[in-house]
Amino acid sequence: MRNVNAIVDRAFDGLLSPLRPLPVNATLSIVAAVTAVALLFVVRATSNQPALAAVKRQMHADLLEIRLFNDDLVAMFRAERDFLGHNVTYLRLSFVPALWTLIPLIIAMPQLDAYFGYRGMAVAQPILVTAQIVAPLDRQAGLDLPPGVHSDTPAVWFPALQQFVWRVAADAPGDYVLRLRVGANSYDKTLHVSDLVARRSPVRTTAGFLSELFHPSELPMPSSGLVESISVAYPERHVDVLGWHISWFLLYFAEVILFAVMLKRPLGVTL
Repeated sequence: MRNVNAIVDRAFDGLLSPLRPLPVNATLSIVAAVTAVALLFVVRATSNQPALAAVKRQMHADLLEIRLFNDDLVAMFRAERDFLGHNVTYLRLSFVPALWTLIPLIIAMPQLDAYFGYRGMAVAQPILVTAQIVAPLDRQAGLDLPPGVHSDTPAVWFPALQQFVWRVAADAPGDYVLRLRVGANSYDKTLHVSDLVARRSPVRTTAGFLSELFHPSELPMPSSGLVESISVAYPERHVDVLGWHISWFLLYFAEVILFAVMLKRPLGVTL
């Protein structure tokens, strides 16, 4: 999975880096439009377009028949039966393209969440860094900070949670690497400081298919058996739409549907 993540990381970084100066909503709209176009091409390539168009015409004819013959129970029930049958055919024809679109979306969603799911910490804004320890330690953990980042507090140990917590702040925007030391072992964790649309990795965890799928921005930690994860408490991002603060995913999903509906006819795709 890590090889796939490395390729997809580079692809998303190359596509989204030029959009960094734009507002979040504008960047998200561009990404939604590109996603809609890509999904339409996938649907066109993997579906039986003539059969889909034919069954949709049959469904429209069934609905028209129900409206025209609503005073004839036999004709209306026959049209309803045909409509349900054509619906089953439509779902069967849509199953294969749905699978082909689902797989890339599952891979892409964690990537987009890394860019749009979290707000960046501002300069001098404190943020918590947490190390989740696997087993009780007989030694203190240390956090080495790069130039430009300082710690507001020493490490705080929460025995019930098996966690070390630091509060750190940055003196300038940029990308930094923090290093956790536990005995002879060390673990790096990235930290991004800015208000731009940029890749942010809230947690680095140990290897595993699901953990690497949902946290693709950093390589999994070496399995030393001491540390389970290192996390940075980036605040969640909510986009502003007409005064409403909603999840980026809701806006993205709605815009993908909107662009797909708008572009399906120009691109010659039957959904």
